[in-house]
Amino acid sequence: ARFLDVHYADLVADPAAVAARVCATFGHPCDASHRVALEEWARAHPAPRHRCPPEVFGVEPTQVARAFAGYRTWLAARGLG
Repeated sequence: ARFLDVHYADLVADPAAVAARVCATFGHPCDASHRVALEEWARAHPAPRHRCPPEVFGVEPTQVARAFAGYRTWLAARGLG
């Protein structure tokens, strides 16, 4: 009940909207003034746009696929993957 899955693509595309969704999910206030502050913060702190392949960390892509297989199945079953 205290878990919310946030897609990275959504976070990068609209961090203020994701933050507002997090607040709503957990019962924290997020009125128009909060939303403006979130949007201002997001503009001032853009997300980095980079990709690091697993090999950079000494991990094979197949290891990553195996490690996250259950999580991906769980996401897909809920229409999130």
